Amino acid sequence: MSLRGTLVGHVVCNTSPQEYRFVMKSVAARLGDLVYLEAQIPRSREVSEHYKSETVIVWGRIVELARYNPFLQVEAGRELAEEGLRLTDTVLSVSRDQVDGKVLILGMTREANDSQLKPLSYPISPGSEVYLPPKEAV
Repeated sequence: MSLRGTLVGHVVCNTSPQEYRFVMKSVAARLGDLVYLEAQIPRSREVSEHYKSETVIVWGRIVELARYNPFLQVEAGRELAEEGLRLTDTVLSVSRDQVDGKVLILGMTREANDSQLKPLSYPISPGSEVYLPPKEAV
């Protein structure tokens, strides 16, 4: 079922069938990019009476990106501004920026080549890997 896309990050925090947040690798994707992940969801009652799970591909679009440096707090920025100091003249880290993203879930498919999106009815697991699809899959 795998599409063999490019890994861009991992799902974090609370998720829902409508959206999720992820931590992105440095400059791995852009706002508006289509992304996907593989998820385990319960089968519907029509398919199985025992609610066994199935693997699906969940498609989404990056609708928000935020960049921050956890080592550069507001107080430190204020002090730099007040004292007229350059960030590079301090011991504060300038290389630990993180980018968080929010993905709006568009739907799911059961197969990689399935073109019919169906609504997702179960939240995805935090820790899931988020991928950019290969060009031929889009």
